[in-house]
Amino acid sequence: MRHQFSHGSRSHGGPPAATTVLVAALAGVVSCAKSPPTAIDWGAMGTGMGGAGGGDGVMPVQRHGQLSVSGPDLVDEHGAVVQLKGPSSMWLNWEASGFAKNPAGVQFVRDDWNGSVIRASMGIEPAGAFLTDPDKAKADVRAVIDNAIALGMYVIIDWHDHHAHLHQEQAVAFFTEMAMEYGDTPNVLYEPFNEPESVSWTTVIRPYHEAVVAAIRAVDPDNVIILGTPVWSQNVDEAAGSPVVGMN
Repeated sequence: MRHQFSHGSRSHGGPPAATTVLVAALAGVVSCAKSPPTAIDWGAMGTGMGGAGGGDGVMPVQRHGQLSVSGPDLVDEHGAVVQLKGPSSMWLNWEASGFAKNPAGVQFVRDDWNGSVIRASMGIEPAGAFLTDPDKAKADVRAVIDNAIALGMYVIIDWHDHHAHLHQEQAVAFFTEMAMEYGDTPNVLYEPFNEPESVSWTTVIRPYHEAVVAAIRAVDPDNVIILGTPVWSQNVDEAAGSPVVGMN
């Protein structure tokens, strides 16, 4: 059963939060991963002993299929509660090792760490990131997405920007493009605003989310959207009190 954003989610020990729909479900995702050294041969490192993210050779997306939100829970297509586990990339414009863009690196996460998800963290504001080199930024994020899909993993498309509300037009265009390309695969989740800073939920963050969610849902009706809340996604009570309305 699909639920509205207004049904919400909750963080660890916190109240229901309409817009942090997957805080609990995605607790295994690291928000600011440290980039590994540059001289790593990911293929040589992997032992494959973990086994396709679950220890039994079944790929994560093969096991769970289409995800959705039911009350406070992330659930799979069978209605079972799911917790996705896996790392984030470094900001892709700064990722020296390139593990997330390397199929062997992502396979290492899946097979040796039993990972089921990876986050493609696309930097926005720094030099060399999306705003100054959008073609390279989109190529980098597509590489991570394509690797995850090929390996049967979930992937979070992350607009990694603490000031996303200042770049709403660009975000709407980007997520529309991503939804058109990948919205027909159950592998994809969207994260339009990484850890908003100390700005108003009702006048700044929520209107931004409403614009981006509308753009995504015009193309992709069902893949899960993760919506950040004020103060680095801590003030979930503000979102719960004035939720984004929509289906997730």
